[in-house]
Amino acid sequence: MKKNFSALAQIIFILKFAAKFLWETNKKTFLIVVFLNALVSLFIIPNLLLDKAFLDILVSNIKSPQPLSAFRAILWIVAARFALQALRSLANRFAGYYSRVLSWEQNQRAEVMIGTKYATIAVPTLEDPDFKDRYQKIERESLNRLQGVANNFISLPRHLTGVISSLSFFIVTQPFVVLTALVSLVPAIIVERVFVKKNYELESQISLLHRFRGMYYYYLGRTRSYLELRLLHIHEHLGLQIKKYWQKIIDKRKAFSQGRRTWTYLAGLVDDAVSYSFDGLFAFQAIVGKISIGSAQAYIRAISNFKQSFTALTGAILELYENYLYLTDLVWFLELDNPYYNTQGRKLTPPFKGGITFKDVWFKYPDTENWILKGVTFQISPRENIALVGKNGAGKTTLVKLLCGFYKPDKGQILVNNTPVQQLNKPQYWKYLSVLFQDSDAFGITVKEIVSASDIAKSENLDKIKEYTRVSQIDSWIESLPHKYANPIGRDFKDGVSPSSGQWQRIGIARALFKDPEVLVLDEPTSNVDPEAEEQIFNEILDIGRKKIIIFISHRFSTVRRADRILVIDQGLITEEGSHDQLMARQGTYSRLFHLQAKSYK
Repeated sequence: MKKNFSALAQIIFILKFAAKFLWETNKKTFLIVVFLNALVSLFIIPNLLLDKAFLDILVSNIKSPQPLSAFRAILWIVAARFALQALRSLANRFAGYYSRVLSWEQNQRAEVMIGTKYATIAVPTLEDPDFKDRYQKIERESLNRLQGVANNFISLPRHLTGVISSLSFFIVTQPFVVLTALVSLVPAIIVERVFVKKNYELESQISLLHRFRGMYYYYLGRTRSYLELRLLHIHEHLGLQIKKYWQKIIDKRKAFSQGRRTWTYLAGLVDDAVSYSFDGLFAFQAIVGKISIGSAQAYIRAISNFKQSFTALTGAILELYENYLYLTDLVWFLELDNPYYNTQGRKLTPPFKGGITFKDVWFKYPDTENWILKGVTFQISPRENIALVGKNGAGKTTLVKLLCGFYKPDKGQILVNNTPVQQLNKPQYWKYLSVLFQDSDAFGITVKEIVSASDIAKSENLDKIKEYTRVSQIDSWIESLPHKYANPIGRDFKDGVSPSSGQWQRIGIARALFKDPEVLVLDEPTSNVDPEAEEQIFNEILDIGRKKIIIFISHRFSTVRRADRILVIDQGLITEEGSHDQLMARQGTYSRLFHLQAKSYK
């Protein structure tokens, strides 16, 4: 999104954005809030007129021979003032209530909108450090900034009506006052506009500092590895790191704040000097008889209301301008395209009789020089299970990312059922693809939610959930929990439990199987499972997967040897391919690694 708009264009943009966003959040509530906020300021003129009448009657009837008549008039004015104040307070309370409701609904919509957008952004973008810096600023600022935009926008009718009401009281008789009052506010407006932009530039500078600070704070105060934290005894070191980055942030903010407060103070002196001059002017006009004392008092209050409303109006507009600078990041984020997320592509129909084919696939990650894959070529037949073997960083997980369509090859093609992955309808394709990554997350609170996350449409099918937890041999542990399948996972909730790493892997396997995919990919699925359970689990998986394509990545050769075919990947190349027996007979890399691992068990 372009940022080189003029200040006026930026304000118009943010006004349109706010109006559209709030309108789409709740049309009825939005209109009520705007109406009530405008209504509150309409009480200014009748209040000023009543105050003028009150003071004029009071002054003109001092020592009057008929005090009761004057007192009755004053009582009527007092009653009218009370009624107006009661109505204004009522409008204020209703405006506050509906504004709060609109704020809650807006936060709800914004949180869902940002989260769902994040889930559809291209993986290369998510893994880009520049994106991470900008997205963290969005996470840190967006909801607050959206709230600020909403509050400022819905306050505009009140401030604008207040300005118009105050001006209309004396714009005909003393227009020079209005002009002078407006001019006196120009220095403050200029100063605020300059520092609003500088504040955005400051936030951009400290975004990286916040990322470092936040990471150290996560390690110190929110990490899952709280046992290791204690054993390493590094809490003081982490605390010092947090303090160091906070100090850098504080130093930058202090320098900015000192400059801003100095200049706003100087600009405010101009405004104050003009305000007190008006008090003297109206007093002089009353003394020479040009206006009544009541009129003088009403003028003073009208100017005060005008300046208060105009200051609030310009403040709201300047904050909208400031929020524009931040919300351009949000709008940029919401408008991000995902070239990998093809919803119009070809839909696959199971079973995948064409299998999976990698044809001379070359790949390197964006903005890097090293090739991760170099001319990789292989084919997986329907109902075949293969294993990928290689050192860390050989390119095994990258193959999976390419198969998923998260990245596209720099050269070559990947075909699923004879169709290039990039031409597939991705959401529909992913329904037939189940991948258990090493760093998989829960995506739910209860056991039932976590296991069924792979197929939400069948989340109420408890029998199916139990079937696959039995396959992954985690069913007995779940049945021992206080609430069984409704039990929370994690100690953040009452009766919550923290599974061991092996139990987490078994829950993950159950979720991958629950999806009942055409292609099942397991990346180190049993690295933390005991050997006996691992053997039983893989027997079940291979039995269930006889009609599926299974790809598993593992460093444990007791698992790998079960595959129909094994691919050995080394430095981005497939160096060996065949069954366990074939590769052992070849006495190459696979055979050497197998013997090394077998030796460690002796």
